[in-house]
Amino acid sequence: MILEHSDALSPFLLAKVEFLRGDLFIDDTAEQIHPHDGFRLTLRRSVAIENVSEPTPARGAR
Repeated sequence: MILEHSDALSPFLLAKVEFLRGDLFIDDTAEQIHPHDGFRLTLRRSVAIENVSEPTPARGAR
């Protein structure tokens, strides 16, 4: 599972995502779910591209 733009998640949601790495217990059904041995979780961050060029003068300005 790949989670794109994980840097935009709040700490609360990141804590919830952390539960995906281990066993899950569902209270309503008393069911326990185990991740498959090959399950992988990848968090990918977005990279902001900043415009570092010098501002151009307004048209018509002298």
